[in-house]
Amino acid sequence: MPSPNEFRDQARRCIETANRTSSARLKQILIEQAKVLARIALQLERSIALSDTSPDGFSRARTLDELNRELELLSPGGSVHMSTKQYCDLFPGRQVENAWAVLRGLGAKFRCEAQFRSNGTVWFVKRG
Repeated sequence: MPSPNEFRDQARRCIETANRTSSARLKQILIEQAKVLARIALQLERSIALSDTSPDGFSRARTLDELNRELELLSPGGSVHMSTKQYCDLFPGRQVENAWAVLRGLGAKFRCEAQFRSNGTVWFVKRG
């Protein structure tokens, strides 16, 4: 799958070519193509941030404090995910019953959509 940066590079090349051309019609076509490519890059970034296959957003948190730091540093539109087991391991002893309340609290605290997914993962997606 191509990366968002590849689409951005193509859009930049279209703009550069449009600036060098003397044909008004060709310039207009290249600028329109650049706009489409830029929109594709943005949509691809969003879908990667929300997808279950994103390797970049995997959390390495081993404590709630580490998860708090990851969520604090998360940029708008970015996401962090972990397995449900890894999330429950953040709660020592019998505190697992509070995991749902803590999940919602973390989401509200860091302006994230926080959810348990049916595939066995916990996701935090920061609102833009």
